[in-house]
Amino acid sequence: MTFADYLQVYLQIAVGFVLLLTLFVVLWYTWEMRLTAKATITLAEVTAKSRLDSMRPILIFRGQMDAQLTDLVYGKEALAGAIVNIGKGPALDVHTSRLGRVSPLRDGELCLRQIPLSENEQAAGQELVLELTYKDAFGNRQRTKETLARKDANSYLIIETIIEDLRQEPKE
Repeated sequence: MTFADYLQVYLQIAVGFVLLLTLFVVLWYTWEMRLTAKATITLAEVTAKSRLDSMRPILIFRGQMDAQLTDLVYGKEALAGAIVNIGKGPALDVHTSRLGRVSPLRDGELCLRQIPLSENEQAAGQELVLELTYKDAFGNRQRTKETLARKDANSYLIIETIIEDLRQEPKE
């Protein structure tokens, strides 16, 4: 074999090595791009959820007993107060467990209401449950459930406030 033959063999080995190295680089790059694509999808999902949460209304009830309202609401004692939107978006299609439908509430807006109490609820220590269901600007349903207990003749204590997100998560 001549020098030219050896040179040709070594060049073919070098070309094979470069091709093999290129194959490994392409495979590695493909794997990295796959991971980047997954991370991009995850980021898009988190951003969409964050956008929804930034426009989420949160309704709560703040009230107190008012003896002057006794004759105004069906001749019964009533809990007077306000449904307040403390969230960052409008609350639409608002329903209460006791009063039915309420007008939509912008963020920071309140709606004054009187809730008639049954004789059982008028006793000290008795619990009163108020439930508010509503939609955000994107049509996602939410619920606030507050449990109050009568402290004395003129006041209630908030025992528990539960705020639930009722939107349907996408099925995979």
